[in-house]
Amino acid sequence: MSKIPSGFQRFLDLLTILEFDQKASSIFAEDNAKLKRHGMLIADMYLMIASITKANDFTLVTNNLKHFERIENLKLERWL
Repeated sequence: MSKIPSGFQRFLDLLTILEFDQKASSIFAEDNAKLKRHGMLIADMYLMIASITKANDFTLVTNNLKHFERIENLKLERWL
């Protein structure tokens, strides 16, 4: 069994893990239906990330605007 290096563990301890909770799940379902209706589906994983972001009222920082810009009311910031 390998150990996580202490420096990396300290870094991990600083992170907050955001859950795909009921609020994010509801947002996912609504956005998925809208995208499907308009023939603009994206991969579920992208939509899950966007749903968690919206549920927490955060801004998604990404270089992948191609998929995420299709999602209504998602706050985006391009990251190079």
